Amino acid sequence: MAPPDTWARAKTAGLDAHVLLSTHDSYSFSDGIGDLVRTGLTLAYVHDIRAVLID
Repeated sequence: MAPPDTWARAKTAGLDAHVLLSTHDSYSFSDGIGDLVRTGLTLAYVHDIRAVLID
C-alpha cells in the first residue's frame, strides 16, 4: 500500500526510491519514510515461532 505522497516523502527523507526498490530493499524504504509495519508477537492460536541458532 502506498499513499499518493509516498514518493514525495521519500525524496524529502533523502531516499533514492528507485535504487532501494530496484535492489529489493523495501524495508529501508518503508522505514525511512515512517511507513514500516512492525507486527511483533501475535500470541495467536497458531503460536509465534522463534528460532535460535547457536554455533
